[in-house]
Amino acid sequence: MLTASGTVGIPIYAGESLAKYFLTHDLIRIVPKSKSFSGYIYAYLSSKIGKSLVSKDQYGGVVDHIEAQHVKEIPIPEISLDLMAGINEKIVKAWKLREEALKIENNAIRDLEVLLEQGV
Repeated sequence: MLTASGTVGIPIYAGESLAKYFLTHDLIRIVPKSKSFSGYIYAYLSSKIGKSLVSKDQYGGVVDHIEAQHVKEIPIPEISLDLMAGINEKIVKAWKLREEALKIENNAIRDLEVLLEQGV
């Protein structure tokens, strides 16, 4: 996903933890032709070149915006499949670790809340 309004073009990798949420209309959902390269696309859109390509079509006087059509027109470079797969694997692994860390954090907060409710 990419932010479409305000701070335009921030990529967000939607892993398992975000899959269960309904999100705002101010996001542009990017559905890759192959899930095998969703992490590669995220990495590219997070790069200096990707950010430049995303932000070049933004418009708005007070609040910046981009449209899905702008994102659809961004060329994604096709490098060797092995390199794309390696980059994808690293991004997917990083986001899975982030999701696991978030689960651990949420569990710790819940544990503390239970203790506080018990007056400990």
